[in-house]
Amino acid sequence: MSRRRGARVVIAVLATTAVLAIIAVSVAPTTAVAEPLPARTTSIAAGSIPSAPVDHPVTLVLNTVPALPGLRFSMDDTTVVTDQAGKASITQDRNLDAHTLTLVDTTLETAGQRYAFSRWAGQRDPEQAFTPSLDGVSMRTNDSLTAAFDVARAVTPTFTDQHGQPIDAARVSAATARSDNGEIVTIAPTGTSWLDSVRVNYRPNAPIALQDVAYTWQSVVIAGSNVVDAGRQSFTPATNPDITVQGQFHDLTVTGYDALLGYATGTDAVVTFPDGTVLAKPLDSNDAAVFPRLPRGTYRAQVTAGWSIVANQQVRLSRESTVSVPVISPYDMAIVLGSITATALGLLLIGRKKTRQRIFGQDRRTRMTEIELG
Repeated sequence: MSRRRGARVVIAVLATTAVLAIIAVSVAPTTAVAEPLPARTTSIAAGSIPSAPVDHPVTLVLNTVPALPGLRFSMDDTTVVTDQAGKASITQDRNLDAHTLTLVDTTLETAGQRYAFSRWAGQRDPEQAFTPSLDGVSMRTNDSLTAAFDVARAVTPTFTDQHGQPIDAARVSAATARSDNGEIVTIAPTGTSWLDSVRVNYRPNAPIALQDVAYTWQSVVIAGSNVVDAGRQSFTPATNPDITVQGQFHDLTVTGYDALLGYATGTDAVVTFPDGTVLAKPLDSNDAAVFPRLPRGTYRAQVTAGWSIVANQQVRLSRESTVSVPVISPYDMAIVLGSITATALGLLLIGRKKTRQRIFGQDRRTRMTEIELG
């Protein structure tokens, strides 16, 4: 019995030892895998730290519209000049600083043309679009900016009549034109005048465009009269700086005639212009005086005829015209006065005759009445 009991105890001990061994074997790999975890945690933390930026050059391209060579831009301590294509560039290492870019040359004059800065395109701050300097310019990435210019051109007018015959510019006292945006401009009759010829046309999210400025003639004043119809003739300085305008000019013929007898009379014809200028001309063998190529307008015409009475004739000259001026000569006045006198005398004689007839008739009736009563 004691032997069997001892054998059971031994078996139980051996079984317990085997179970513990199996448990130890199963636990050991888990511990071996868990030991590297600290190293993995350290690797993830190191990867989350941002690396320092790598410096590289960036370029700011500067354009001019229209393309203008020789213009200067400055930024920081750097000044660049546009090439023949109207371009320049500034290159720096990429940085986070805010820079100031300045257009040094805001105007430029070449032969017959003037350029004036109008606005920027491509700048970030819309409030700075029309200032020559831009604050807060960035050099973080490649970028471009455009400086746009309005253009003015020197124009020289030429004046002709409706047949293309030249008119002396010295006769023109004033000339005006209206631009396509409604502005009235004055054009010097002689020499040159500077007119806007190209303007900047800007639209958001669209390339800068240049638009030719068109004009229409409003007035050309000669001797106090406008010889053009407003708005009928136009010109574009950008395409042709030599501008021609046609005015209306017509011949005026002046004659004199006797107001009573109808025959031609007078020695000189006198014309008063719209501005008050007076021009006299002797009558020719046909008893007429021709005033050629007068500016259209309203005139007064008369003739001189000694002691005669002459009336003014007003004429609106819009085509070739002839005006006949009535003249009351001394003979006319004598005839009229004689006629009036003769008429008066005739009436007087007729009146006296009728009066005598009334008197004699009344006497006769009185005598006949007395005879009948007697």
